[in-house]
Amino acid sequence: MASAARTIASRRTERIDIAKINHQYFISYLEMGVGQYTNKDVGVFSLMKLFSSGPVQLKMRIDDSYFITSKVMGALIINTRGTGSQSDGSIGNPQDGFLDLLLLERINKFGVIQNRADVISGYYERIPGATVIRCKKIEILEPLNQKIFIDGKETFKTPAKIEVIPNKFRMIVGKDRTF
Repeated sequence: MASAARTIASRRTERIDIAKINHQYFISYLEMGVGQYTNKDVGVFSLMKLFSSGPVQLKMRIDDSYFITSKVMGALIINTRGTGSQSDGSIGNPQDGFLDLLLLERINKFGVIQNRADVISGYYERIPGATVIRCKKIEILEPLNQKIFIDGKETFKTPAKIEVIPNKFRMIVGKDRTF
């Protein structure tokens, strides 16, 4: 509580990007597949069970320029990560004008155990074979009715349009805050 009061008292404001899925705005990230368990307490055996199910084939249009099709176990569309993130800032920077699309392909049981912390924390970019695409607009076309989650709560289903709106939001931040 005291740190919140100090943050507000310092009155440092920053402009950040906001993202939009269909007609709803969000600041953080969207989750699909095993991504819905990001930052949740999931044991090793539960995680291996999740990865034993089949992958989902996503078809997407990126930046109105090209289509991609990929079989994935999970996907994250990140505008920003939480305040406690241990990232180097290259993924999930809400001031760069981009969304980061992270796709996690199927990995074997040993890979699940070896990369458990990164799977659960949503740091797919640290997992060998994961794909990272920086873009401004994503249209998820297929499969139809694929669940999309925000903070573990089902919010939307595909098809969906997601886009970033740069510098749309002003936020009071701590004086040492970096994104």
